[in-house]
Amino acid sequence: NLSFGDIKVDVFTRGMNEPIVNEIAEVIGRAYEFYVAEFGEPMTGRRISVVQTDEEGLDFYTGPGIIFMANRFFDQNREFAAERLQREVAYQWWMHTVGLKSFDDAVISQGLAEYSAILFREKGASDARIESLRRELLEKSLTFEQNASLARAPATLDDQSTAYQYVMFGKGPMVFSLLRETMGSDKFRTFLRTLITRYRGQNLSLVDFENYASEAHGSPLRYFFARWVEGTGVPEFRADYDIIRTRVGKFVTRGTVRQNYDNLRLPVDLLLRAEGDGATKLMTVNIEDASADFYFETDGRPLEVIVDPTFKLLRTSDELRISSVARRGIEQLKEGNLAEAQIQLEEALKLDRSNGWVYYHLGLLHLQQRNY
Repeated sequence: NLSFGDIKVDVFTRGMNEPIVNEIAEVIGRAYEFYVAEFGEPMTGRRISVVQTDEEGLDFYTGPGIIFMANRFFDQNREFAAERLQREVAYQWWMHTVGLKSFDDAVISQGLAEYSAILFREKGASDARIESLRRELLEKSLTFEQNASLARAPATLDDQSTAYQYVMFGKGPMVFSLLRETMGSDKFRTFLRTLITRYRGQNLSLVDFENYASEAHGSPLRYFFARWVEGTGVPEFRADYDIIRTRVGKFVTRGTVRQNYDNLRLPVDLLLRAEGDGATKLMTVNIEDASADFYFETDGRPLEVIVDPTFKLLRTSDELRISSVARRGIEQLKEGNLAEAQIQLEEALKLDRSNGWVYYHLGLLHLQQRNY
């Protein structure tokens, strides 16, 4: 029986391994405190149990006030276990305080639980660490994105399959991050807190969620849910611009950011890098259809315009395509599907012949095949 502040954590374990038990309690306690501050009190109160199970069931399973955790996570995979525990704790809000009308609405609980865990990991992290976390999430979002939409994934994919895990826990939190960018951070945070209050002890559907989000936003969000929740496919952005030198020696960069989807509405960050130490400028433009114009003025000569420099948008690019194909191959390799893994990894090499990350995993595959 442990405490973290006023959070009570009871750990039921086969053998008393005090360092691991204390570590589990701290991860859960910190996450609990963060979620209470973000979303308010859960219906299950401030006491939670963690129960060590055997190797026969699921890795993790969460009920009201309780988390079941497979035996192996008590003595190995500690970093993975910590990240999973952050998600499992969030289910006390997004499953056991606000429930679901059906499993077809699973993105509300599963996507929001992982989104909450990512928010927690970003708290206090450096800008470089946050950028790294967001890029990793974007790559995961793209890996199996075409397999099923978020709305259709529960009906069309096995919920224990790799594709389902990537769609729901990769694309899911990415779409909620995108909704935050669309609504604005403060408005979205308030929306989630009031959602917990309004639907406390009730079951929620995707339609209910969309309607309440539209109400909180002050305008219909049908376009957003049709594109990102009910549809598949992601846009690709490019920036076309001209550089002009003014009579007073400054530089003007004037151009247009374009994307390849119709009727897309998104705020898009643009970063201009110019000559000189720290000579960068950031602006946000709103794409209302296929493009938006931008204008920068700098003292130093402009070097490049970067679209979405901190990976806030669900998008693709040549570089991201390589990563998503390679990740598909790596997941097939983990599952022992060596022939399919080889196809995917070799496809990634066609896109980038100098990618050491891909060669490394292709080497692991050949090692398993004894193809020396």
